Amino acid sequence: MSLAIRTSCLDLPLPASDDRTVTLELCIDSTQALATQRSLRNALSDETRIVTVSVDYKRNRSRFAISARRDAIDTVLTAVMQALPEGELGIIRSHR
Repeated sequence: MSLAIRTSCLDLPLPASDDRTVTLELCIDSTQALATQRSLRNALSDETRIVTVSVDYKRNRSRFAISARRDAIDTVLTAVMQALPEGELGIIRSHR
């Protein structure tokens, strides 16, 4: 099973001044996407964008795309791992 997010899900408008943004993928065994997104929002700064990409009720799995400044990626990864240790981090993509 491929965990890659479809590119169209990541083609979200970014602020014009932000040319150093990365998007990372997070998968978690839960269909409680809103609760998971709320946990992420509480753990991350307001500058971080979180998008629910998909919820698979058959497999009990949700996928998220988290966009942040490239220089904040260490902080984002740490916050995600502390807030959702059961989460599975995936691909990190750079936007230019």
